[in-house]
Amino acid sequence: RPEFALSKQEVEKRIREISYHLVGIGGIITTYKYVKWLINVLNKYHPEKKIIVGGSVGASIPRTMLERNPVDIVCVGEGEETVRELVNVLQNNGDLSTVKGIWFKGNDGSIYRNELREPINDLDKLPFPAWDLFPMDIYLKNPVGAPNRNKWIDGSFAEETPLSMNLSATRGCPYQCIYCYHDFMGQKYRYRSPDNIISEIKYLYAHYEVKYFHFIDDEFVLKKNFVYQFCQKIKHLQKELGERITWGCSGRANLMTEELIATMAEAGCVLIGYGIESGSQKMLNIMKKKVLVEQAKQAVRLTQQYLGWADCSFMI
Repeated sequence: RPEFALSKQEVEKRIREISYHLVGIGGIITTYKYVKWLINVLNKYHPEKKIIVGGSVGASIPRTMLERNPVDIVCVGEGEETVRELVNVLQNNGDLSTVKGIWFKGNDGSIYRNELREPINDLDKLPFPAWDLFPMDIYLKNPVGAPNRNKWIDGSFAEETPLSMNLSATRGCPYQCIYCYHDFMGQKYRYRSPDNIISEIKYLYAHYEVKYFHFIDDEFVLKKNFVYQFCQKIKHLQKELGERITWGCSGRANLMTEELIATMAEAGCVLIGYGIESGSQKMLNIMKKKVLVEQAKQAVRLTQQYLGWADCSFMI
């Protein structure tokens, strides 16, 4: 989005002027071209500093990332515990081969692959992001999921559009769609407790007046009991604050029922996004989507009935 965009000249200028010990870069695989450019700029001005790449842009092609770029380390899987351990090892000139969840380049240029790290089981133990370090004036008006449908069309922000923020409530997905990153980012499904999520929502409301929250999870609705509990908690919060807090998430067509959608809508859900991908059952089967075309139609119909619209994405 243009609201986020810095020109390459501005990015290079900032890199040239800043000082740091190491830098971490993440992204999805479609950002590879830009990430490659960024890596080379970092190496141009700070060749002695370590560069770590994570997210699916690194985890999906770790060997290629290390062989074709001046990258030192690629983090594969969840990075919180890996990076913390990695920083300690680097500070003490330790042995990188002891750090689970990374690929790295040795002093001789050889590439080494370490043992994978187990996914984090208890997501509640993770601290909230350091929101005060974000440029919140930009992020609050430009969430990944936009409650203002016009933003999908022209990027507009109207004064009546509530300030918004993205949250993560769950991790993992047990499905095996062939186009997804589950092979290298993990399938084990876990979710934060509703109380923990509500605590973060209350923090963002109190500090930044956020009134719309978009859950960027791969599979928010997999565990219906979790969704129902969350809906109860956020309704209670709305009553406590005397404020309508709205939210959105992704949905999977074969998991959606009228009762579930109705409950979500009553609890303030105003957006459900579906990865429909195709209207051809043959193509869905090839993708290993495990969704029937009729299930997709029904989910969209019910979502339109209760929310007024359904946000759908397709592969073309």
